[in-house]
Amino acid sequence: MNLPKNSAGDNSYSIENNLNCLFLFSSVYGSIGGIQKYNQQLIQAWKGSFPQHRLYVFGFEDNKNQTIDSQTVVSVHGCSYKTRWLRKLEFCLNALRCVLFNRVDLILAGHIRYAFIFSLLSKLTRARYVIVIHGEEATQSKGYFARWGLRCADAIWSVSRFTANGCTQENGINVNKVVLIPNYADEEWYSPGPVAPEFKEKYLIKNQKILLTVSRLDSREKHKGIENTLMAISKIASRYPELIYFIVGSGDDLPRLLDVCRKLKVDHLVRFVGGCSEVELLDFYRSSHCYVMPSTEGFGIVYLEALLTGVPVVSGNQDGSEEPLQEGRLGWRVNKHSPEAIATACIEALVGADPRCKGSWLREETLKKFGKQAFEQKLRMNIRKLFA
Repeated sequence: MNLPKNSAGDNSYSIENNLNCLFLFSSVYGSIGGIQKYNQQLIQAWKGSFPQHRLYVFGFEDNKNQTIDSQTVVSVHGCSYKTRWLRKLEFCLNALRCVLFNRVDLILAGHIRYAFIFSLLSKLTRARYVIVIHGEEATQSKGYFARWGLRCADAIWSVSRFTANGCTQENGINVNKVVLIPNYADEEWYSPGPVAPEFKEKYLIKNQKILLTVSRLDSREKHKGIENTLMAISKIASRYPELIYFIVGSGDDLPRLLDVCRKLKVDHLVRFVGGCSEVELLDFYRSSHCYVMPSTEGFGIVYLEALLTGVPVVSGNQDGSEEPLQEGRLGWRVNKHSPEAIATACIEALVGADPRCKGSWLREETLKKFGKQAFEQKLRMNIRKLFA
């Protein structure tokens, strides 16, 4: 393979060349969640920083080809088959075809499940290899092949210290390989402001106290803490009878959660609204008095979205939420298994007397550490480090 030469003339990569980069993600548009938003942000920031690079992007859960950004002209190539094992085969063949017919200089894998296979591709092509780790899947001990794939990486990019520490400790990874490139939320979009009258009319919002959770309702992701929050609703409602708990998101766990609501007799207070547009999501944040998700997150971009909109946040206390909540300085971190603790924190947030309820301050402190510029700067620095 003919590698691009740097200014010194040696046979090494140069970041300023027209490098070909292969991105392999679980999903870019195929579902809604923090990882998908991170993938979109990473692609946009990369192309914005290095427009001369050619990006080949493949999404396992994406059902069709889509343009991720008309300005950067980057397309996401999806999979056509519905059967999971056929999708896996198609996904891997697409990646193999890409490296066979293009000189690939870098392979970036967006999930640990791809670590082994795509580390082999990097060996075959002599390409740089990076793996991005996000949450719970990275903090658990992996089998031999996954660990080997992790150890072969030139760099591991983590969205949080929590995820990075769990990955290195459980899998014997050299800590020097791991760098932090945390999420960011679009501060120009997520901001305090008035709620559209038609939105209030649609969702029958008047003077109620509003709790909000935004999450996939996936039966494989019960760690989001929604069930325990439902168990806390009765106590919260005893203080604020005019209460609505909005849950934004869809998935196969919805029937079970509806049944939990009925058994707890809180179904009149809880509204599952399914998926929604970005415009409606912003109105959900702006109309809320507290964002609650006592989960086990690798980071939790939804916390940033809430904080930038000036909404107090209640999260779990044994996960990566310590970073967007800045060790509890910007919100309540509670035992996710304790409905009592969840209820107490939510009530304090709804009362609004605590400094952590001051919306303008929450936004200001969040921007200092997790603004778009900080993300782009860290990304550029670590891309250059890869090809130094």
